[in-house]
Amino acid sequence: MLHFYYFISRKSSLSKVAFHNYWKDTHGPIAKEIPQLQRYIQSHQIPDVGFECGFDGVAEGWVENFSSLEELRSSKAYLNDALTDERNFIDRRRTDWLVTRDRVILDGPNVQGQVKNITLLRRKNGMSVKEFREYWSEVHGPLACELPGIQRYVQSPTVDEAYTLGEPRWDGVAQWWTNDLQSLKSLRASKEFSVGAREDAEKFLETSMLLGFVANEIPILE
Repeated sequence: MLHFYYFISRKSSLSKVAFHNYWKDTHGPIAKEIPQLQRYIQSHQIPDVGFECGFDGVAEGWVENFSSLEELRSSKAYLNDALTDERNFIDRRRTDWLVTRDRVILDGPNVQGQVKNITLLRRKNGMSVKEFREYWSEVHGPLACELPGIQRYVQSPTVDEAYTLGEPRWDGVAQWWTNDLQSLKSLRASKEFSVGAREDAEKFLETSMLLGFVANEIPILE
């Protein structure tokens, strides 16, 4: 199963409220009709919590394989409906996307009302993709699972196929969930995060390039 991330930003003519409402209530039902989608969720940035990166959210879709992804991109439901509708609320100049495969590191609850931290990752200069993935999974993964209040943790490495076309901008996406914003703030204030996970990130990530935000998930197609 492939998991693609489409990071999006709102048109400057739209307020944050108008953008999020349009994306959920108007665009969501349109995108839901794309037949190749196995699952589709919208991760809406929670405003004013101190984690800003220029994106207002990320559309996350799951398809069976690359053949399904190519069929999606050429389908009428995508080209004539979903892609056309994007012009109404997305600033197409400020988007980013990548295709990944998920690794569930901590298989905890994923329920309505939780918040999640989403971070785009770039491996440290000089580190191979293999070394990056192994360190992320085998060393950093267990550290992250010990963070106080963490409920679920998923690593999404960029697919191998992307590297055959050149060097991707991003090597993967990290997502972790807490029960609420207060739990997230407590986690970030903990020694396990500031001394453990954050310092460890310096060993395998270009931390100056990290981009991320905190979001609420809205399931559109489950």
